[in-house]
Amino acid sequence: MKNSIMTDINQYTKLSNTKILNIVSTRVSNPTINDNRERVVIDNLTVENCVTSDWLVCLNISGRGDFIVRNSRFLNNSRYGNDSFGINGMGQIAPFPDIVDRLRIEISNCEWSGNTQEYNGPMSRFHTVNDTLFITNCTFANNTGGSAATHITGNAVLTNNIFWNPGLGTEVGIPYYTDLGPSHVRFRHNNIRNGINGIWNSTALNQIIYEDNNTSFNPEFIGTGLHPYYLSSTSPLIDAGTPDTTGLYLPLYDVGGNERLWDGNGDGIARIDIGAYEYQPMNSPQDLTAEVSLNTVHLNWSMPAVFLNRSLAGYRVYRDSVAIADISNPEMLDYIDQITESDTLSYWVVALYGEIETAPSNAVTVYVEYVPTADETAPALTSFRVYPNPFRDKLTVRYSLSKPSEVKLEIYNLKGQRVRLLYQAHKAAGEHSVIWDAIDEGGVQCANGIYLLKVRVGKALIGTYKLTLIK
Repeated sequence: MKNSIMTDINQYTKLSNTKILNIVSTRVSNPTINDNRERVVIDNLTVENCVTSDWLVCLNISGRGDFIVRNSRFLNNSRYGNDSFGINGMGQIAPFPDIVDRLRIEISNCEWSGNTQEYNGPMSRFHTVNDTLFITNCTFANNTGGSAATHITGNAVLTNNIFWNPGLGTEVGIPYYTDLGPSHVRFRHNNIRNGINGIWNSTALNQIIYEDNNTSFNPEFIGTGLHPYYLSSTSPLIDAGTPDTTGLYLPLYDVGGNERLWDGNGDGIARIDIGAYEYQPMNSPQDLTAEVSLNTVHLNWSMPAVFLNRSLAGYRVYRDSVAIADISNPEMLDYIDQITESDTLSYWVVALYGEIETAPSNAVTVYVEYVPTADETAPALTSFRVYPNPFRDKLTVRYSLSKPSEVKLEIYNLKGQRVRLLYQAHKAAGEHSVIWDAIDEGGVQCANGIYLLKVRVGKALIGTYKLTLIK
């Protein structure tokens, strides 16, 4: 069985926003573009957890002209089988046919991590003809089984890349083929395990220019979450890339969805990081609380009042170590989880900066005694949001009902005194919203501080939500 994905427009091939996941087969080649193409663009491709016993190539492109691969990830793919065809499992870009007039390659903001192959040969190969190969701001990390993370032939410039594969004998190989002639490879602002000793050069005929701005530091990856090769706050690779980004052919965003050029170390100078990810300080949610009402768990949390809101995309809610919901509005600081059986449950929340998860909030554990839905006392509330929170002038309360119900919303201060009956009415099934303008029942503007919103649906007290009024 062979699996491949290709989008073809005459001599121009483009593949974008594609995920290839969890394929188990005797032969996997994802994607395969194997023809006399003049231009190939791969953008935002993920190939992950594919396993084969025969032949695995995560990226297999042949052609001539211009090849562009950017913002793509090749993660945790495995090729088992110890034969000579088991090389280049992480990818290969080569001319079609073997010799063409010109082949130019640009690879940027890409990640190859956690891949393995049994055969002790190169794990990827990039081969340019009568032009240049550019590998820029990519991360090759913790790949195992091969002889090198990549082999390069032709004229190449490698800039701002991380090569950190302790399970490999070397990081970069530069072979020599008599029919192709010698290679010319320049390394600048890369971080390579073992430094220049991490580069294997098959012959002195190949010219290697290894600038003194290359390093061999431990990258200090964050090591957790869905993007474990994001840089931690102590990484020496933050703001350590080339000062001049002219001609780097970089997209605006890194492989994690964050702005590519950023002042990560806070010295007042925006400078690019080394690797596929651009570091930024990321605050985590805090003060997570949970309230149980019949078959629902109501989660509330807060975010620091002042934070770097560069790419804060929202939040991800975890229940018992499994992600159960993504919230795409950063102003929404609560979530209602509907429970279908009695259980003890543990929750935490992470913030999302682009696609990068922060460290988790504090965890909360609750016990839910499930009430069968046929019981008329079961609540009809299916969703509930208050935003923005903190707020300055107006707060929106938005909720959904699965059936017609009596709804009562009350605002209290921290002394337990009712500030305002915000709303009380019988509402039809569907989505509804109410606005509080920070005015009390006497028509007076409320002072800054913490207020409590009590929510009742039918006879059930659904929960109490903390509101923060600031001016």
